[in-house]
Amino acid sequence: MKVTTLMEDEDPLEILIHTLGLPIRGDDPVDLALGGSESAVLSMAHALRRLGHRVSVSCRTGELRESGGIELIPAERLVEHRKGTRCDLFLAAREVPSLLEPVAARMYGTWHHDVADEERVRLIRPGFARASFCLFLSRFQQEGYEAFLPGLSRLAHLTTNGVDFGALEPIRKEAALGGSRPRFFYASRPERGLDVLLGEIWPVLKSRLPEAELLLSSYSMEDLPMHDRHRETIRLCDELIRRSPDVHSIGPLTRRAFWRELSACTAVLYPTDVPEVCCMVALEAQALGIPIVTTGRFSLPETVGFQETLICDPWKSPAYVGSFVATVLRLVEDPAFAERARETGLRHVTRETHSWDAIAQSWQSLFHRLFQERLERRKPTISVALLVKNEEANVQRAVASLETIADEIVIGDTGSTDGTVEILESMGFRRSEGGPANGCRRWVPIPFEDFAQARNALARHAHGDYILWQDADEVLFNAEALRDILEFNEYFDGFAIEQRNLSLDTDLEPSYPVRCYRPETEDGPLQWFGCLHESVGHRLNEPPRRIMICPDVYLAHLGILTSRVRQEKALARNWPLFLKDRRENPDRWAGYVIGMEQYLLLARWEISAAGTMTKKACQCLNYAFEIWHAHVRCLPKPYREFGSTLSQEILALLAAHGAPLRLRGGGPFQAEAEGAPELRSWTIPPELFGLEPFE
Repeated sequence: MKVTTLMEDEDPLEILIHTLGLPIRGDDPVDLALGGSESAVLSMAHALRRLGHRVSVSCRTGELRESGGIELIPAERLVEHRKGTRCDLFLAAREVPSLLEPVAARMYGTWHHDVADEERVRLIRPGFARASFCLFLSRFQQEGYEAFLPGLSRLAHLTTNGVDFGALEPIRKEAALGGSRPRFFYASRPERGLDVLLGEIWPVLKSRLPEAELLLSSYSMEDLPMHDRHRETIRLCDELIRRSPDVHSIGPLTRRAFWRELSACTAVLYPTDVPEVCCMVALEAQALGIPIVTTGRFSLPETVGFQETLICDPWKSPAYVGSFVATVLRLVEDPAFAERARETGLRHVTRETHSWDAIAQSWQSLFHRLFQERLERRKPTISVALLVKNEEANVQRAVASLETIADEIVIGDTGSTDGTVEILESMGFRRSEGGPANGCRRWVPIPFEDFAQARNALARHAHGDYILWQDADEVLFNAEALRDILEFNEYFDGFAIEQRNLSLDTDLEPSYPVRCYRPETEDGPLQWFGCLHESVGHRLNEPPRRIMICPDVYLAHLGILTSRVRQEKALARNWPLFLKDRRENPDRWAGYVIGMEQYLLLARWEISAAGTMTKKACQCLNYAFEIWHAHVRCLPKPYREFGSTLSQEILALLAAHGAPLRLRGGGPFQAEAEGAPELRSWTIPPELFGLEPFE
């Protein structure tokens, strides 16, 4: 196949690929003993270089060096080495979180080599904020990631692993087919089905094919972390190898040596239950004309062209073992079947479909198209929405912290009677009911009924692609980092920022509210819900599906420095809004958690004022625990986790004072905020939570 280089009007790209995994301490990938993903990275780097691009690979390598025109950078020196320079494309192979490292690029992308699971997705999720595209090796793999990351399909592009046909084809031509002795090959990590092959399948095959032999080869795993259960499987396999006749472990092989051994085999045997995403051994075997007998699940039906050698019975069952053995025997005893398997594999894996050069050309077309789209797309704009009332002491500081990120700042005043408005106008803010044409610094009067209503009213005056909201008693730190993320973001609709609640008399836990969001998303518009502790969502209890916590960005909340201030806000402002929210949004999940918090807060005040547990405090704690037991423990994880922490504190308080816990419900009661006569008394109608009265 002819390699097509860059078109005359296309500039070569400077491409940086970052990976970890096994160390790369050589030059030509076909002369190295590497795992599939490391072989893929090095092979693709060379293929892209052959197209005329400048390629660097950040990996586990001994020193900074050049290898066949490829710059190899020790991964631990990547940030230092690239400081002050910008590449065209930074491609994270496996290591998605590296996209958030301070490595400057015009575009970022991901290249996935692993199956999706909850823990992996949790770790890599933030990196998608910078990704303009995601390369997946199979539909199976892509669908797995989309199950955890809804909407990722907008960034997804299918590719495949490749084969170095230039090095493999001479070996295929030299291979002697059809030896007198059946010869089989297993070429994967032991925990991927070798115990089943040696313990259950090989004894049956040997009884039917006494002359058969089995070769075992894998890459070195000395440099890889390993789970204890994998170590146990390896120990079991070592024992099975010692006991199994005609089984030979030939250790790690270079790709070239591996192909020579493989080309003289009858078939590859791979009875696995590991979710393969694109089996490179299967591709190379088919390119050599060697059939593979394996499991008909995961990506293997996409990777293996001859479907009759795929075993679809339940893995490890007697039916699976029986079908596997029968298929292997048919390859040995039925020449027509073996020839069909061979020819189908050769047609499935060709230079045109699976050579690294062909794959690199498809990538090149994708990269240039995406660069053109980025060139034509304007940078996103950010509107800051600041809700204020009587904030003359704070508003200048809040605005100053936002100036580096805001394309417009819209301040909603809910009835200030101090000098807030005058200060705003001295800073260049003008009263306006209009749009951006009236200036990027505007203030508008906003009637206040509750927080969701007021924030929704203010948001209607914001015209940016993103809305960042803040209060006047807060200060945003490192806003530029958020701006940088938003410039590249295509996946996330909401961004949570760590809110550090500063206090002089106690330690307060940080919170992570969604502070920046797209008002319009593919899932529909976002707006505010909740009279108190309001949140952004598509509907009540339906937050944005795609949220990330911004690293290195945080808000300092300065408005609750002392317990006195916190108590005043809780009773004078928050209390009626809390009750209003329960009446208007009785099904709001956050409302149940807020209810637990409020009862616990009031119990603490009661105990503090009395110096001991009182009947009222005991009732409050019981009410709080009943909300947990009846509602919160059944809610989705974030609510449940926070509620669990509160429930433990409730039980600890009851136990510390020898107070009883009952799980039947509660009745209405009245309590006084003792020690603070200027604060009014409060009432929590327990029927708002479906609680029954005390006897």
